[in-house]
Amino acid sequence: MHITLRNFGEKNMKKFFLTLLVAILIITSVFADKNNFYENGKMIDTMYVNSKEGLKVRGYPSLKSNRLCGLPHRLPVKIIAVGKEETIDEITAPWVEILIPPYEWKDDKAEYGWVFGGYLSHFQPEFIKPKTANQLKEYLKCGNWSLPDKNTYSGEGYREDNHFNFYTKYTYTYSRSRDPDLKDKEVVDSDKAWFFQNYDDDDNQSTWKVLNNHQVEIHWYIPKSIDEIEILEIEPIDEAQCYINGKRYLNKPFVHRHHWHYSDVVKMPLIYKIAYSDDNLPVNIIKGVSTSFFSYWKETQSLFELRYRLISKLIAYGISAKNTQYEQEYHDYWNPIMEEHQKKSDSM
Repeated sequence: MHITLRNFGEKNMKKFFLTLLVAILIITSVFADKNNFYENGKMIDTMYVNSKEGLKVRGYPSLKSNRLCGLPHRLPVKIIAVGKEETIDEITAPWVEILIPPYEWKDDKAEYGWVFGGYLSHFQPEFIKPKTANQLKEYLKCGNWSLPDKNTYSGEGYREDNHFNFYTKYTYTYSRSRDPDLKDKEVVDSDKAWFFQNYDDDDNQSTWKVLNNHQVEIHWYIPKSIDEIEILEIEPIDEAQCYINGKRYLNKPFVHRHHWHYSDVVKMPLIYKIAYSDDNLPVNIIKGVSTSFFSYWKETQSLFELRYRLISKLIAYGISAKNTQYEQEYHDYWNPIMEEHQKKSDSM
């Protein structure tokens, strides 16, 4: 039977065009969702967590998958592959495979996971000051807080090593057997950790705890030398600047290097924050490493070899090398990995 537009009927015509319009809108929205993760035909390299509650990383692209870890709000993440779309919390977006932050890895082998792309943003969300004790704790752990320079604050009490680093991942139990005058307790292993450090002493066993969203209590303790309690008043300015007891501190990961090992520095959370160079200027982390003058006395390798090894680690950890001399090297490393993962994602 031959059907013409005339005998198709006005009512059916309206229904046909309405169905066609809905189909076009669906197809357009699907491509629009995926296009949010591409720029100039290429997958966007780095995106930011846009969820104040944090973002769960899962083993595969499904809410039924096991949780691997959590990512804090505003954290930059390395994009690896774009997967299937899904509607979650009334948001339609693809699942996205990411490089899990290196401080979550079990060892030096790269680990990957999936997050819902509806909670990723092309631009970093605006900084929000910590509102809880736990938020302040995470904020402080992500920086090597140092006074800008000697001339900024002078007078009695100023020391060159006046800085704080609250990242205390490595601890050990200080046993009575080592010193009968001490109780067993968990303390920072000064040979393996970054830690807040105002005293140049390898036996520093100071501990700290956050009291609320603006105060930290430090127990400065060196056996038979120092035993003091100090309350620090903290007022964040942004993610890389804060006031500690009324003095402005900057996140300067490239100073006070005699208390940590370079192979650890590139793995810590502060690499995801804005940093300042030795001359108090904002600096890209890779640029900071490539221009810093290293002086860690335990290192036996040449300066050039050490610097290149650390930058290679930063690249492997997914830290963007955009606008640096290592940008092409970054893409040479990651492009084959991303292509391989994208093929696996497309076959799911």
